[in-house]
Amino acid sequence: MSEAERINLIRGIAKALKYIHDDILEGSIVHGSLSMDSVVVDADGSPKLTNFEFSCQYQHTDNPLRAPVLHAPPLASSPTRWDAPELFQDVSDSRAPFPTRYTDLWSLGSLIVFVFSCELPYAQSQLPGAIASLMNGEKPYAESDCPPKIGDLAKSLWEEVPYQRYSASKVLELIDGL
Repeated sequence: MSEAERINLIRGIAKALKYIHDDILEGSIVHGSLSMDSVVVDADGSPKLTNFEFSCQYQHTDNPLRAPVLHAPPLASSPTRWDAPELFQDVSDSRAPFPTRYTDLWSLGSLIVFVFSCELPYAQSQLPGAIASLMNGEKPYAESDCPPKIGDLAKSLWEEVPYQRYSASKVLELIDGL
């Protein structure tokens, strides 16, 4: 796959995220389990998101961190190496935190690097070690085979503070500027 084809692939994934996060009138949808396994590519080379069983729907609001939940899955997903660190935070009510658009964006950063490197996040570890690395503040990839601007884009999606991560709209804007 050429670099241009890889960029088009990540553009399509970001476009799909923008659509579910921003463009559905009934409320923002958060994928909740974005990974390489939840992206399929059609005959035309366009990526499609699948595996929405752990998605949540939120009411549109100016503050996505405080958006009321309209729909949530009955069970939380199993931990994965693609998850954002805030999904592993301790919670006092013994319920797992709901995924947010920011957790999707963290996963998008990992997908971006995966498309260029074909390496899983925390590839040096089995799943328990990957989760431990994530909880210890390590990023999914130390270095990558991405072009520098693509690598920088992915790193911007791994900001420790969730709301400091670029939105899917901003990611699209940056990809279009490449």
